[in-house]
Amino acid sequence: SVTGVQTCALPICDTGYTGSASTVIGYTGSIGYTGSAGTSEFKILLSLTTPNQTVDSYDKSVFRSAKYVVQAVNATYGVHSCEVLLTHDDTDVYPTVYAQIYSGSALITTSAAIDSSNVYLTITPVYTNTYITVNRTALTV
Repeated sequence: SVTGVQTCALPICDTGYTGSASTVIGYTGSIGYTGSAGTSEFKILLSLTTPNQTVDSYDKSVFRSAKYVVQAVNATYGVHSCEVLLTHDDTDVYPTVYAQIYSGSALITTSAAIDSSNVYLTITPVYTNTYITVNRTALTV
């Protein structure tokens, strides 16, 4: 079950994300757009350590693959950055996390989910009040 879903439309994500434990704090808008694929960037606060909080989603009939650069910042525990690559076959989503670097210890775990319409990037923060900045580049089906 996926909760707190942010809806996305071409070319950028909706800035009205209010997920169950998250708040959008800043949004830089579209930073690039070529054809029908898009790039978006936004920042949210994950105030709870609830597992698998949805931080982005996209329409699986429009986008096949997405690459994310994710940055997590916690005032007490430091910084954690990583890249996440997702692709799907309309039934399953296949995520991989790589290029992880952090100043102390890992602040987040990332995962992905898929349903009949969308693909979701989910994050589980280790600590409360962790700020997440996400940059997504998506490729069309």
